[in-house]
Amino acid sequence: MVLGLIVAWVAITVSQPYQASVLSPAAAVWIVAVPVADMFTCMIRRIGEGKTPMTADRHHLHHMLLEMGVPARRAVYLLWLLSLLCGAVGVGGTWLGLPEYLMLWALVLLFAMYTRFSIKFWRKRRRPRLRLPSDLSDPGPVTPSHWISRPELPPAGPSLQTTAGCQTRARALAHPPTHRR
Repeated sequence: MVLGLIVAWVAITVSQPYQASVLSPAAAVWIVAVPVADMFTCMIRRIGEGKTPMTADRHHLHHMLLEMGVPARRAVYLLWLLSLLCGAVGVGGTWLGLPEYLMLWALVLLFAMYTRFSIKFWRKRRRPRLRLPSDLSDPGPVTPSHWISRPELPPAGPSLQTTAGCQTRARALAHPPTHRR
């Protein structure tokens, strides 16, 4: 959080007109575009789901890359590269003399495209919800395994593969401690 505060402070300081302004305010926003876009996208998605915008989840850009199968180290390098490219667009736009309104509208377009992609990505990967059996009049046993639509889940009943807590408890039961006197 301190790093984000420092980056924001530097971006604001170098873009202010009361000093020798090095960058335009639009370029300063381009420099911090990746984390700001990710933050706004997560907040918009959470509000759309009826949650508080500050609710924690695992739907950020780096989680999206990991979900796509990108190794963690490579995901970090991709985020650095993306941040560097966005910063280069902002600084390059200032040096080329592009109007600020054009740079800001390009950034808004980039934010909108990322938000749309992110929401579609996480909708495709949403876990299936529990559903009731199609015939409720069936006198057969109704267990949670009949409600789940994913066939790869284990059947209902005791299983050692369900959670880490069950695995630990099963190990403790299988190998009781021996007391030495």
